[in-house]
Amino acid sequence: MKKQLFLCLTFFLSYACSKNNPDTATPPPVAPERYKDAVFTSVKINNNIKYGAARKSNGSGTEDLYLDLYQPDGDTQNGRPLLIGVHGGAFITGDKQAANWPEVCKAYALRGYVAASVNYRLGRNSGEQFEPAYRAMQDLKAAIRYARANASLLKIDPEKIFIMGSSAGGATCLITTYMDSTEVPSSINQTVWGNWEGNSGSAGFSSKVAGMVSLWGGIPDTLAVAGPVPVGLIHSLNDPTAPYVSEYDPQTQITTYGSFSIHQRALNQKMKTALKTYYFNGHDDGLYPPYLDTTIRFSVEFLYPLLK
Repeated sequence: MKKQLFLCLTFFLSYACSKNNPDTATPPPVAPERYKDAVFTSVKINNNIKYGAARKSNGSGTEDLYLDLYQPDGDTQNGRPLLIGVHGGAFITGDKQAANWPEVCKAYALRGYVAASVNYRLGRNSGEQFEPAYRAMQDLKAAIRYARANASLLKIDPEKIFIMGSSAGGATCLITTYMDSTEVPSSINQTVWGNWEGNSGSAGFSSKVAGMVSLWGGIPDTLAVAGPVPVGLIHSLNDPTAPYVSEYDPQTQITTYGSFSIHQRALNQKMKTALKTYYFNGHDDGLYPPYLDTTIRFSVEFLYPLLK
């Protein structure tokens, strides 16, 4: 009997100690955080919202520009952040519903963001070099201005607009964020294609962003990377299409600087920056399983502190 009593006392003392000892106690569950964790269960999608129009890439007529909008279903909050996604495709192909961009936008909407995936003008005419990226940049700026012009309708905070693009879309985001009108290549006919801001829509509103993420993108000059806008970067070390560090093309006589070089420049400028390196040998693979979840998580965690 005494032995049984001793065992019972030992059990209860051990249990009590485990309840009060922080080293052995089970931590309480952590509540999910809006904008960091998925706090909604479904997403409302509105496809093909016209955000602007511009001269067609072939110079004939006008092309309407559309975006798909993703919102957390049932959300009543105002002042939400907006993420604009920009697809890749070498400026000649691609679509706002391709390459898992809908999955990226849904992931952000489930976290409480408003997300938009945009189309932009595609095509490269004979003899063109910088023009396709220039047109894409003008259209992205128009999408940003459209969002800011309709901030109340979209229930977004116009000061918390972020952009994220893959490949050519990543390059478009970098150019849009860090380059300016003094860097327009002399070969671009601004009489035909318009000035740096372009005329694709919502004139008079700012096209500035609060942060950006480039997925395997590049930029022709890292010296342009300066100023306060934070830059997150994802790239494969062995990307066969877009250089991780830099690459000179003797045919075009252009050097493209990839994510590693951009990250180093941002660090030197004391900018907020982060670089996620993949070690596969492909291009765009970060938008597909098994890497997609990591890509989303990295970008979400990079942007989250910028919402404070």
